[in-house]
Amino acid sequence: MAKLEDIETKGVKPVIWIDDPISSLDGNHIFFVYSLIKIAIVDDEKFEQLFISTHNLDFLKYLKRLTGGFINKNSKFQSYERQFFLVVRQDKVATIQIMPKYLKEYITEFNYLFHQIYKCSEMAVVDDSNYTAFYNFGNNARKFLEIYLYYKYPDNSSDVEKMKNSLVVKRYQQYLQIG
Repeated sequence: MAKLEDIETKGVKPVIWIDDPISSLDGNHIFFVYSLIKIAIVDDEKFEQLFISTHNLDFLKYLKRLTGGFINKNSKFQSYERQFFLVVRQDKVATIQIMPKYLKEYITEFNYLFHQIYKCSEMAVVDDSNYTAFYNFGNNARKFLEIYLYYKYPDNSSDVEKMKNSLVVKRYQQYLQIG
């Protein structure tokens, strides 16, 4: 960040690489670092290209919010082109691959799990193109309920106790009695 105000780079739009700027910081610092990048670099359009690497999913969630653009050669506003990648390591070889859709499109695992459950409710026929959604339904529903119930009941009670107290489970039991 200090280099952007340096005499050599002042007024120049460099290619910027920020390697894991948050390390193991707490949530407040994660948002602070995101805000600093947004205000001091993105909003001020101080870059030709911007690369940010992270291993932290909370920080990635904020990075997905980075938007903006520039005035192109035709004097029209053009949004920044954004891409998301993963570094995949196998033994001693690392490759850069396009980020999987479930990480790129969903803010949290909770949103992804809800989408997977919803897909099952909308499918009329199970075939070779969609059987994995049904195959994984039980595990996805369990994880979805665990996340939801931990949010609704953030205490030390067991998952079973939380499920017994949950309105979702009570309604499901009522549904089973009606059907």
